[in-house]
Parts: sequence; structure tokens; C-alpha cells
Amino acid sequence: MATIDLHIDIFAKRLVTSLTDTTPVRVPTFIQEDTPTLRIWLLQPVTGSTIESPYTYIPVEGVTIELAIGTRVGNSTLYYTQQFTWTPSVDISNPYFEALLPMNTAGITTLLGSSGSASAYLEIKMISGGYPTTVLSEQCTVVAAVIKDGGLEEPALATAMSVESALSTFVPVGNAKFAIWECETDPSVKVRQYLAADGTMHFDPIT
Repeated sequence: MATIDLHIDIFAKRLVTSLTDTTPVRVPTFIQEDTPTLRIWLLQPVTGSTIESPYTYIPVEGVTIELAIGTRVGNSTLYYTQQFTWTPSVDISNPYFEALLPMNTAGITTLLGSSGSASAYLEIKMISGGYPTTVLSEQCTVVAAVIKDGGLEEPALATAMSVESALSTFVPVGNAKFAIWECETDPSVKVRQYLAADGTMHFDPIT
């Protein structure tokens, strides 16, 4: 199962590389009909931090998160997909939240319509003490899937034989053509295959 790891600097409200690396990271692209596992770490910048230790983890105890992909317009609310139930890690030294994100919703289908991709907004809120704080709100791209429910398999076409291959495989004799076949275990044993004038198939040993 695919896993998408997200580390969020809750002060800058952006994705970063890791607990020890402040390098910004792009918001991932999401694919229609996928169901990736998301793991999210919340990072608190350290006052007077050093390059080696720019952040500390925000513990999962007493905290949860909400995630949605949708519109960002005035007072209206439209989710294309969402996940509001997360499982916290049990390792207090590595606190993160984990959940599946369904990308097979009717909202995603509506967003894409007949387009190959569409833009939306990824928003993540931290809920602490019952109060929400938005820690990330960035534009993201949703891409239409090629492989999806309802797709019909396209039959493979026969591979065309080149003139060179045909000449090396078939031996022209007058107006007839012969195929030469070798024994699988003894290449010295060969037969000539051809269709006679009376319509019968011949396999004549070559001596």
C-alpha cells in the first residue's frame, strides 16, 4: 500500500522535509481512485533553534487532525474528499497520525469531469482542546486515473514481421514458400513445412 508522509511546520504552515530538515516540500499530487495511506507529523519550531534541531514533535496525546481536499471560497464548503478520523502512533518518540485517504469519491469524479487533472485545496487542521487551528492550506493537483473501474482491456495487435525476418524464416521456391523448422533438442533435425497444390499440409524431413 502506498504511503505518503507529510511533515508540517505548524508555524510557517508548510510542508518540510523532516524533523531535522526545514527544506520546503511540494504538496503531493493525488490520483483519482487511489487510496493512499497518509502519515502526518506536526512540527513545532524551536525558539533559538539550530540547524541540527529546528523542530520538536507535537505529541499526539490530546490532539487530533482533520484533512479535506475541496474548495476555498468565502463561506461555502465543498469537500471532494475528506478524512476526519485518524489513528495516532503509539510510539511517543515518533508521534504521527495515520489514515487512509479515499480518492474514489463522487466529489473527485465531479471535480475532474472530462479533464485530465484539476486543482483544489488541501487543508489540514489540528484540533487541540476542542479548538481548531489550520496548519496547512495549499493548492494541490488531482489527476485522473488511467486504470479505473469500468475500463475495458484493449486487445494487443499482432506484431508485424519485417521483410528481413520473413526472408530469413521462409525460403521462396518458385511460387511456393517453405517454413524450415528445427528440432527443439537437436537443431540438426529439420523439416520443411509447406502447403501442396491439393491443399494438404506437408512436413518433409530435410536430409
